[in-house]
Amino acid sequence: DYKKYTGHTQIKFLCNRDDSAINMYAKEIRKFFEIKKEKALKVLEYVQNTEICRQWFLSAYFGETEKIHCGKCDVCMCGETDFETLEKEVLDFIREHEGVEMYHLKAQFACPENTEKVVKKLLEKKTIFERQGKFYLAR
Repeated sequence: DYKKYTGHTQIKFLCNRDDSAINMYAKEIRKFFEIKKEKALKVLEYVQNTEICRQWFLSAYFGETEKIHCGKCDVCMCGETDFETLEKEVLDFIREHEGVEMYHLKAQFACPENTEKVVKKLLEKKTIFERQGKFYLAR
């Protein structure tokens, strides 16, 4: 018997069905989805990572044991930030692009987290000001 259902599609069996064909592959299907889930979690871990060199992270994922920092990825660059230089670069960028948004500042420099810290410091020192989400030099 079939009754139209307005929610999720479902089938109701009125008698026992032979699950031997389905159960024969259930273990492999479960293992397949576990592996897919693990891989997806590793991708999320890679994207959210802010402490381990990206090259090192990828090398470890593929089973390599050498731990050499690349010095070129965003994580390595953030760890080596010279805040005085970054502050000057942020000020120069705001001077050149009067009315710049935080999004553009973060995209401009290698370490978005440190760029945000510098902007907050400049706001506290009243070197720059914010109006409607855009930053300007204080005069």
